[in-house]
Amino acid sequence: MKTVRIIALILFLGIMAFVVGVGIWFYNASQEGRNKNFQDQLGTYILDTRKTVLGGYSKDSDVYKNLRIVFRADSTFSMNMKVPFIYDSVGRWNAGNMKEWNYLWFKKWGYKDYKEGKGNQFTRPYIADSNVYFLINGTTPQDSAAYIQEIYFRKIKE
Repeated sequence: MKTVRIIALILFLGIMAFVVGVGIWFYNASQEGRNKNFQDQLGTYILDTRKTVLGGYSKDSDVYKNLRIVFRADSTFSMNMKVPFIYDSVGRWNAGNMKEWNYLWFKKWGYKDYKEGKGNQFTRPYIADSNVYFLINGTTPQDSAAYIQEIYFRKIKE
């Protein structure tokens, strides 16, 4: 009877070690994806007025076509101008892994409530038409300004 208990204990511990090992492997794979995504996102991007449907803002497209956003390695971002269709021009950002969204957190929201995985979601960089893009999906506009569903930025080759 004692031998059966020892075998059961060894089997149980073996299964637990396997489960923990798989969990650690998935965590590390997720972190590697997040780190790659973070590095890929760094740099300067310019608003793509061909892909972005500006709607009522089209009359000012000559101004908005110069809108740039810079993602820095200290997890901050800044834009070169304030625009009504994006809540703020400065803040923090964090990268999701290869299956998660990235997020913008605007400074006006206050950093005491900042958490990874909260804020306005945007895609990791992707390649189309030999360019690198990302998409802000449904960003919060300033005050009562009109909303734009999809805002596309193209990476500037530096």
